[in-house]
Formats: sequence, C-alpha cells, structure tokens
Amino acid sequence: MLSKKNAKMLDKVLVFDVDDTLYPYDVRRDQMEDILINKYFQHKLNIDEAKSAALIKVIRSKYHFDVDAMEKDFPFSKHDFMEQVCRVDMSFLQPNPELDLLLKKLPQRKIIFSDNIANQIIDVLNLLKIDINNFSDICDSHTMNYTFKYNSQAFEIFFSKYCLNPSDCIMFEDSIKNLDTAKKFGMTTVFISTQNDVNTDVFDYKFKDINTALKKLFF
Repeated sequence: MLSKKNAKMLDKVLVFDVDDTLYPYDVRRDQMEDILINKYFQHKLNIDEAKSAALIKVIRSKYHFDVDAMEKDFPFSKHDFMEQVCRVDMSFLQPNPELDLLLKKLPQRKIIFSDNIANQIIDVLNLLKIDINNFSDICDSHTMNYTFKYNSQAFEIFFSKYCLNPSDCIMFEDSIKNLDTAKKFGMTTVFISTQNDVNTDVFDYKFKDINTALKKLFF
C-alpha cells in the first residue's frame, strides 16, 4: 500500500537511469566494455591491442566519451560504435523480483532515461526479471542523438520529447554529474549509491539501492 507521507510524489513522473542504478555497481561491466572498445578499434583500423589502447587513451584525454570521437576523428558511425561496444555480457546480474513488484505497484508514469542503447537496456531488464511494460518508454543514446546526460541539451531533448515539466519529475540516478544537470532543471533528484562521503547538494535524497529508495519514498 502506498504511503501518504509522500503523497505529493504520487503525481510525479519517475525517471530511471539503468546502469548502476537499477542494479548495483559491478566493475566487470566497465572492464568488459573497455575490452569491446579496444577490439572495435583493432578491427576497424587493423591495429594491434597495444596501439588500440594507446589510441583510446588519447581519445579519452580529448573527449568526454569515446563515442564523441566518432565521425569527427574517425570514419565510423556513432550508431555502429554504440551498438558494438555497449553489448556487454551482463549474465552476472541477479534477478530482482522485488523491484519488479515495487514498480508494478507504483501508479506513476515511469520512463527510462539512459546513455546506453535500448537493446542492451532490454537485455538488462530481462536478466533482472523486470517487466519492460513497467515503463512507458525507453529514451536511449540513439533517441538522444548521442547527446549524453551530463549535457543540459540531453535533458532539454528529453523534456521536449515527452512534454514534461522538470519540476514534475523525479530522477533516480547513480551519477553526480547527471544529477547536477537534473537538479539545475528543477527535477527532484535521488542519488543511488553506497558512497558515504558525498558532500554535495545536487540530490534531494540518497539511498544505497533502488529497492530501498522506492520503499522509503512511496510505501
């Protein structure tokens, strides 16, 4: 049964990040993504692993994300790059049936807003045993034309696409940078993290995991 203590939140649109938010952070995802990126450049440029690693280091000193170098410094499409390097094997994830039940009980409109790609997001939801129909839509990197959430333009595109007033939205996110942008637009911000030494005013609430966040805020 939904709690009356936060009744004002029952009219909000719930906006969810996916990676490290709907499931706990696991370094294996980052490691496997790095391997896929390295292999991508090895294959596309016909270079060895060491040269690819050196190239990636240069790219990361110049750009915020690796994908930002595509179509600028290399003749590769952003779409192809993202489809190749985001398809990380996430089979280590454990199902979270409690989260699925919590989402089903929440009457609010729920949207996924992620820098990842939709195919990978769907795979993650399936591994977590979370019904995709809990969400009205998935707004992914392709949808955002590769304008990522650290950039205020990404939020402007998001609000416009779904006809949303930022003050009517609650953002669940693990990234302080992304929450900072969300907060500047007037969204209610929820930081999902096990960190205990974060000293910032960019989030309104902080919880160790998404299940705890939903239970504490709504039930």
